[in-house]
Amino acid sequence: MTAPSRAILPHTDAHPAIPGYSSMRLVADWASAVRGEPLYFGFDGAHATLGPESGAGTLPLYTRPFIPRPRVTRVQFTVTHRGVSSTLVLDGGETSALFWSESSVEKFLFPYLASAAAGTAPSLLRQLAHAWYGYAADEVQVCAVAYECGPARPARRKRLTLEGMVALVCLVDGKLEKVPLQEFRKRFPRRGRGPRVEQEAGLLRRESGWPLNGQVGNIVARDAAEFVSGLRGHEVVFQVSGGELDPWVADGGREGGMGRGNGFECGMDFVRADRPAPSGVVMYVRDSHGTEHARPLDESGHAVMPDSVFWSDGAVEKLLVPYYASVKGLAAPLFTALLLGKWNGLVRGEPPLETLFGALAKLQDFLGAPAASLFPDGALTEDDPYAVTHLPRSEYIPEPEAGTTAPEARTHFLRLGAASEPLGSVSA
Repeated sequence: MTAPSRAILPHTDAHPAIPGYSSMRLVADWASAVRGEPLYFGFDGAHATLGPESGAGTLPLYTRPFIPRPRVTRVQFTVTHRGVSSTLVLDGGETSALFWSESSVEKFLFPYLASAAAGTAPSLLRQLAHAWYGYAADEVQVCAVAYECGPARPARRKRLTLEGMVALVCLVDGKLEKVPLQEFRKRFPRRGRGPRVEQEAGLLRRESGWPLNGQVGNIVARDAAEFVSGLRGHEVVFQVSGGELDPWVADGGREGGMGRGNGFECGMDFVRADRPAPSGVVMYVRDSHGTEHARPLDESGHAVMPDSVFWSDGAVEKLLVPYYASVKGLAAPLFTALLLGKWNGLVRGEPPLETLFGALAKLQDFLGAPAASLFPDGALTEDDPYAVTHLPRSEYIPEPEAGTTAPEARTHFLRLGAASEPLGSVSA
């Protein structure tokens, strides 16, 4: 047996320069994002590199796609600020997720970056937080954050950095532009803060709550915390009544409500209440015949617009799956299986446990079987999801959509050939 080649590991006797955890994690994350096309990993002594062609000292990578889903070609993001509209078009192959609320950035993006950055996490998160929350509004306004680990293979070899995976959608002189995170501080070194805005404290309106089994456990408590995180700027009062934990939300003074003495009060202020909200987000999706369809997110079957959207296998697996593993406690295996089962076209609706277990078995078989054995025709169908959205209890929405208290009711799968479908739960 011959020893493995060390050609990919340039080194000196004094200080070996070999890829460590951070470099290997970046390579793995890119291999998760780009499916169905070969990639070639290298190391230049300081950074991992990735490219479409092999070369001296490179190793091949290939990740099979599970289903041939409709492709998001571009995402059109529009902000109307002080009566003037500006639009930025994001390449659907370069970007794979977009976040435009404080809550969604904190829930989905921060935990991923903290894990991937390892020992440099405090520095990276501080850099992003300074840009997302601490911009000087008189020179730039940060409206969204883009996750730049896209599903398209890079056209040329590139150095991989975590900072390079994050870009900011910025309004500069009335026009939207995408600014890489590593360039933001150089262009906009000044710091700023948003105006102080008090929480809305009008009369309270009851929203759908959580059934209790005699006590408030960790899963319900976490769901309630996520509820408050998404409703920034609103006062929320929780009350245990009739075997349920009911949230009452300040609705700006409508008639009705309850006395605040009957429950415990919660609330979370905006960090940047002056952040411009999007006036429109449109996804352009290519079907099996090559026809492109425009799909505005506020017309995807919801009463409100989402606050984030994910459209690649890598984004769903790296950003959404860990979130459900975190919030659902002992039920996490069921919800992560349901999430991946629906995203990969294996289950619909609220499947019984045996159907869900069957989907899990099929995913397991996929890891060791040729793709053709599972999908012999390789056909793309319009019923396969092209994106997942998160419906907020959002700072942008004064009257949130009813019945969206739990996270599984706020996660929706978008399809060309059917209405959007919530993640839901598993039936008995």
